[in-house]
Amino acid sequence: FASQLHVEEVEKNTRYEVYKTRMLAEKDFRIRRYVVIVDMHREDFACICGKFEKDGVVCSHIFRVLTHLNLPVLP
Repeated sequence: FASQLHVEEVEKNTRYEVYKTRMLAEKDFRIRRYVVIVDMHREDFACICGKFEKDGVVCSHIFRVLTHLNLPVLP
């Protein structure tokens, strides 16, 4: 699923917006954009969806940003 998400860099190496491809979002009422905040010095990634904080699971939005940044391993 993460491969079907687009990444848009809002602020270089710091802030990214992740959203569904147009084809996937066709059935959605509106296209949701998830903000992922990156701190490369602290190796910290946070997403506004809060999945990690709620469930202890890294969300697809963070995985997509990791792929976009060519980081093969989750810090």
